[in-house]
Amino acid sequence: MLRAPGMGGSRIPPALRAQVWDSAVATILDSTRTERVSALRYLSIYGTLPEPDAPSRDVAVGRNRGALGLSKKYADLALDGQVRLELRTDRLRNERCSPALLLDQTSGCRGGFKPPRLDNQVNLRSGGTIGQRVHINVDYDTERDFSANNNIQVYYEGLEDEIIRRIEVGTVTFQPPQSRFITAAIPANNFGVNARFDVGSFQFQALAATQKGSQIAERAYTVGQTTSQPQDRQLRDLDFETGRFFWVVDPTTALPGYPGIDILNLSAGAVAPGDRPQQVRVYRYRPPQNQTGADPNLGGITALGRTIDPGQSFGPVRWQLLIQGTDYYLDPSGLWFALATKLDQNDYLAVSYTTAAGTVVGSFPSEDQGQGSSDSLRLIVEPKRGPEAVTFRHEMRQIYRAAGADLDPPSLQVNLSVNRSERPQGGGTSYLGLLGLAVPTDQNVFDRDNRLFPRSRDPDAAQVLRESYIVFPTLTPFADTRLSLAERSDSLYRTPLFLLLVQGPPTKFQVRLRYNSTGAGDRSTLSLGALQIREGSEQLLLGGRRLERGVDYTIS
Repeated sequence: MLRAPGMGGSRIPPALRAQVWDSAVATILDSTRTERVSALRYLSIYGTLPEPDAPSRDVAVGRNRGALGLSKKYADLALDGQVRLELRTDRLRNERCSPALLLDQTSGCRGGFKPPRLDNQVNLRSGGTIGQRVHINVDYDTERDFSANNNIQVYYEGLEDEIIRRIEVGTVTFQPPQSRFITAAIPANNFGVNARFDVGSFQFQALAATQKGSQIAERAYTVGQTTSQPQDRQLRDLDFETGRFFWVVDPTTALPGYPGIDILNLSAGAVAPGDRPQQVRVYRYRPPQNQTGADPNLGGITALGRTIDPGQSFGPVRWQLLIQGTDYYLDPSGLWFALATKLDQNDYLAVSYTTAAGTVVGSFPSEDQGQGSSDSLRLIVEPKRGPEAVTFRHEMRQIYRAAGADLDPPSLQVNLSVNRSERPQGGGTSYLGLLGLAVPTDQNVFDRDNRLFPRSRDPDAAQVLRESYIVFPTLTPFADTRLSLAERSDSLYRTPLFLLLVQGPPTKFQVRLRYNSTGAGDRSTLSLGALQIREGSEQLLLGGRRLERGVDYTIS
């Protein structure tokens, strides 16, 4: 017979087991009651409960870690941001290729993928302290339109009893005390070093920094039915509008009375029928920027550009056919036109038209005939050509830009002077009257109704041209024979544009423009007329009271 050795020992009776369990439960209850009584005592005496047991050392060390795993005892920094890398390429391919276009490297017929380009975007925000005195404040984004809006600042802040109170490096702002002698805005958000020192009751502040952008001292606005701002600027006689106004015909041969021609009062009846345009088409050629870039003239009309001189020609190339009423304004006489977008210094311009006599100048093409096309155009603009070329005479030089679409025409005042004198040396009331810009009844007042273009009777021009221009009634106003030899500037009308600023004549005439620029109808909105405004660099005063940004106004 088998028997377990343990079965022979004594067994705990049930009554004793129950007594042990009751004793353990009573001990736990006594401990719980003691802790509860202690908690109530702390709450009644101190108003707080006793602190719980401290966490383990490993947990405490993990909680005290900051950015980059550094202990908060040495660097208490918060770091947030993202970095994005993009690898991309693109491909341009012309799907309307012909065997002839395959030989053209810029046609896009052999277009392949361009070399890959790596773009990156970094967005970083960080703030905190290193040690106890050095503070860091960083807000950096590579996608911001204006790089100066990025804020990178590191500064040291001393104690109250130290001479060095604060030293800033990075984006700094000079903040002088309030003074009635400082009337202009102090440039803010500069990049450099700013320091502040306290010696007894004296406080010193020094700034060494650089600033990007322009500084505007003061601008005044008048708020009424609309918001307006007075403008006052000057033009030189060299600042005529370039690349916009052109003759369809050669004015030296086709128009009688050259150069005394007023383009705003042209009569087509004075032009011979063989030279008088009836239907006009304008063509523009833009050279490719580089060998691998896209051809800006894709889909254009292949034609050869010729001038009256048989030795001057260009092409054949593809020309872009411009749309009348959208790309250019054609005068009712058909003798001149104005482009909506200025001509680039390397662009070519050509025309083709039918005359009142039934003849055609050029082939008057409207569709592309392909690489072997025999179409031709009358070339009127070539880049970097002097007065020896017949195309030089097609661009006008008697028109000056006055203002943009925000001009309030009744407020425009124009003064014309030489050496700050508005009276001609040879006699006369004013240069305005002598050169045909004044009203007949007052030689000192600019004739806005007749000399400011587009006029109220030129609605088609106003749809294309969004700006206002001052137009002299002659093609060479500052070479007028009524001016003295010291006042004339004949070479102004013989110097090519690309040499005008380096080899052109010195400035003699000054055109002063004073007018009001009006904003939107909403009087609660002001147009500052500036882009990329530095954060905190503005000061707005209303009736002598300085406004607070975010409370009285916002900038968007």
